[in-house]
Amino acid sequence: MKNLLLFSKYNSNYQISRIKEECELRNINIQTVSYLDLNFEIKNNIPHIYFKKTKESLLEYDNFIFRGFVSFDFFKELLCLYLSENHKNVLNKNVLLNTSLYINKLIQVFKLSMNNLPVVNSNLYGSTDVYSQEEAYPFPFILKGIVGSYGNEVMKIDNNLKYRGMIVNKQISDLIFQPFLPTGEDYRILVLGGRVLGVMKRIAQEGKYLTNVSAGGKFEKAELTKELEDLSLKAAKVFGADYCGVDIMYDQNNKPHILEVNFGAQFKGFEKCTGLNIAGQIIDYLVP
Repeated sequence: MKNLLLFSKYNSNYQISRIKEECELRNINIQTVSYLDLNFEIKNNIPHIYFKKTKESLLEYDNFIFRGFVSFDFFKELLCLYLSENHKNVLNKNVLLNTSLYINKLIQVFKLSMNNLPVVNSNLYGSTDVYSQEEAYPFPFILKGIVGSYGNEVMKIDNNLKYRGMIVNKQISDLIFQPFLPTGEDYRILVLGGRVLGVMKRIAQEGKYLTNVSAGGKFEKAELTKELEDLSLKAAKVFGADYCGVDIMYDQNNKPHILEVNFGAQFKGFEKCTGLNIAGQIIDYLVP
């Protein structure tokens, strides 16, 4: 029987439930495990990774999915290296081998811009001595943590008082400064295996600025334009991603900007909005 091992920091959520459901329909044996269940060992110069309780080796499985890209980074890189060396099938292998780099939002925008893809103007200052308010973006501007998800580390700064209050609890070298784009909507495009699965528009609540569904944003169906498709496929290719969500926002002049590439993109809202079977397509792509 075909098998799949799904790593996650959660025991269950929508994504896990849907992947399990689609595996059962395909008669695929799926096990969900935590990164904390593992033992990493080198014995007689031979590396082993196995489950602490059962002593079962990871190499008993053939196909692997890793959820939760902003946690257990070291584990994921090491696991993917170990599995790749043993010729196992890992979703987003190329990304996982560079997890500590690619989850960094500054590295993302640099890598995208170096490949001539449009991103939002961005600054990161090594220290408060380097930062000059006279040269900074006018209020309001965006402060974004170099690592984060669900919009948790994205802050709109309206005035100097709010900036000073924010910087007290943060290292300035952990923050990206960006101009505020006031359109209040963006597009989430899902890419799998070098093709676009679909697109949805995300809209911030009235008076808010975050479009993330997890932050209260709404979603609606949208047209997949040639521009959105091309930018998303190119962005996924830059990172060698099998599966990702690409977020694109247009400014007041209708110019597109790639905000972020999310390698562990949630798909609950996407399936509900588009009616597409994202979980099933992921399984069909990964498990031959």
